[in-house]
Amino acid sequence: MTLAFVVPGLDEATSEKDIAILQNRLSQEQEAALVLKHAHWNVTGPNFIAVHEMLDPEVEAVLAQADETAERIA
Repeated sequence: MTLAFVVPGLDEATSEKDIAILQNRLSQEQEAALVLKHAHWNVTGPNFIAVHEMLDPEVEAVLAQADETAERIA
């Protein structure tokens, strides 16, 4: 694969290896966000509202990290 941009100081092979690692990480972050959102929508029990409201900021934090990872890949 020919990269459009390579970070100064990194050769193309190292860049491709780093991208593969970051892509794997991005997939894990997206999966974590989906799991948290699923939990958010399926909370039950006496502390429903507290847990329900607690999960929204966590989802946003994980999605923000995923966005950061995607920017690093680009």
